[in-house]
Amino acid sequence: MSKEIIFVDGLIVKEHTFPDGNTNQNLAFKIEEITEFFQKHNDNGWVNIVLTKSKAGKRYAKLDTWKKDNTQQGSQPQPKGGNYPPMPNDMQGNQQGNNNDTFEDVPF
Repeated sequence: MSKEIIFVDGLIVKEHTFPDGNTNQNLAFKIEEITEFFQKHNDNGWVNIVLTKSKAGKRYAKLDTWKKDNTQQGSQPQPKGGNYPPMPNDMQGNQQGNNNDTFEDVPF
């Protein structure tokens, strides 16, 4: 995946700010150009676009090029915070508790 920004052809974004602070984004489409852009960047019938703001405060639209990484399919997700060793076999079957536990079994 490239970090290159692909601007949306045939789309102009303008922001209007109201006195109360609310904003609207007005979109203007040039049909011929936007249709060509959609056909070029069609991904299984979808084109994802991000409306964002430049550092200078100007609104623009860019192609969303993010793709889910499917290289790890089938593996179990790792918990946040690091890799943990597998649970010992004698503990795996007792995750719901054991009714035979007594206070005398507690080591403290």
